[in-house]
Amino acid sequence: MKKWIAILLCAALFCLCGCTGPTQDPTDGPEDPPGTGGQQQEDFYSELVLSYWMGVPLGEYYVETQADGSKTLVWDEENGHYKVNFVYTDKQMTALYQDIVDAGFNLAFPECYNTSKEYNLKILKAAQSVGIRQVIQDGRVTNYLIHQDTMEQVAAGTLTEEEVVETVRGYLADYLEYDSFYALLILDEPGMEMMERVGFAKRIAEQVVPDKLFYTNLLPIYGYSPTVNDFDVYQEYLDAYFENVPNNPVACYDFYALRGSDDGLGNTIVRNWLRNIWALRTTIDENDAKYEGQHTDLWTFTQSVEHNQLRSLESTADATFQAYVNMSLGSTGILWFTYWAPNPGAENGYGNGLVDMTGAKTDVYGYVSEANHEILKLAPDFQKYRWTGVVTSPVRDSSGNLMALVDWECEKNTSRWLTSITSTRDAYAGIFTDANGNDAYMVVNFVEPSADYTDNTVTLTIKEHDQAYVYVNGEKTTMPIEDGVLTLQMEAGDGCFVIPA
Repeated sequence: MKKWIAILLCAALFCLCGCTGPTQDPTDGPEDPPGTGGQQQEDFYSELVLSYWMGVPLGEYYVETQADGSKTLVWDEENGHYKVNFVYTDKQMTALYQDIVDAGFNLAFPECYNTSKEYNLKILKAAQSVGIRQVIQDGRVTNYLIHQDTMEQVAAGTLTEEEVVETVRGYLADYLEYDSFYALLILDEPGMEMMERVGFAKRIAEQVVPDKLFYTNLLPIYGYSPTVNDFDVYQEYLDAYFENVPNNPVACYDFYALRGSDDGLGNTIVRNWLRNIWALRTTIDENDAKYEGQHTDLWTFTQSVEHNQLRSLESTADATFQAYVNMSLGSTGILWFTYWAPNPGAENGYGNGLVDMTGAKTDVYGYVSEANHEILKLAPDFQKYRWTGVVTSPVRDSSGNLMALVDWECEKNTSRWLTSITSTRDAYAGIFTDANGNDAYMVVNFVEPSADYTDNTVTLTIKEHDQAYVYVNGEKTTMPIEDGVLTLQMEAGDGCFVIPA
């Protein structure tokens, strides 16, 4: 989790190893997915978003070395952010933002230690110069709407909502000069007791910046419930959010699933990863059904930095595995935790992100960049489908993730054409449907990517078709469905997007 990192100042967002198998010329057959007839249809998803937590800071951090050799950042009380050796020039900031774009990201998040106007204007300018959208958080807005008693004053009649709107409009006015201003981050990981205030903040923001995304990030099961299996309690938390923040275009949460070996038995997958995604995905769908025409995108944070017992990424497969798992249950926003290296003195033992404290690229930059660019290749077709279900093939399932779906009666086959899925190792398929009722499947090799044995033969039984378009390594290929069977040979971190043709 990253709760510690969401400091609210002034009150305190492949080289996929891919599936392999017999292919034909990918130019054979129509360019559009089957069922569209080449006609215009509504894209179910607005866009597949690629972003991160912990963006470029205001300047080069001043790092203090302690007597024990540990390194810490130093808080600058006067200026309201961590002390820097120097502030990045506009040219330096633009260059650092170009690295973000080059890594395949299409949405930039701010540094989480600085919510000042000075900083926000600097990153909005840099984002605009390289053509990327920017999320900002203004500490004045968060304090006024969340941490002060503004909501209670409005309820008591001592302050009007119109007055609150005008105050917030004044805080945000200068940001509106930048087209790169995309979203207002109001709060990270609110508890149940904060939900009413988050809803109040959304109501105000809608009046001030109706064309900007109102953004907050939710807790995972292990960050909210004292018992990590108590999804009834967690459901109450999700229900509180949707009750207070209805009709928001995006719901986002974080879950970090790659655990390092602490017993010499190898790396593992954290339990309830799939169950947690399921909880949020289905809650979104249930709430969307209450409002005509409403569609809420699911965004998910996944790990790119070592902390606590969670390991660092060691390969592109580590990145693609996480991305495909989240996409297979309908996530249309893949956000990495983190881009910039977090505070080195934090108790959670954070390592480097995609870049280190100086902005120099690490190996993880390459892994995530490759994953991002592969995802972007399949995104145009993926966006034409909505998630509707999942079918599993548990084999060993040492983490209990697949059986958790079965035990909680989450597994559901909503497909017109997919009869069954079998595999030599753990696997499953997310089921998707387009505007014309046609199926597609996101097939995931659900094996810990660093395991000794990750090869997996996955067999889909599909009726009424003799071939399928399959995204392999981000490229659309054509594969035969022989006697109703499509066979995929999958390796570490593999996922395949299958469109029966």
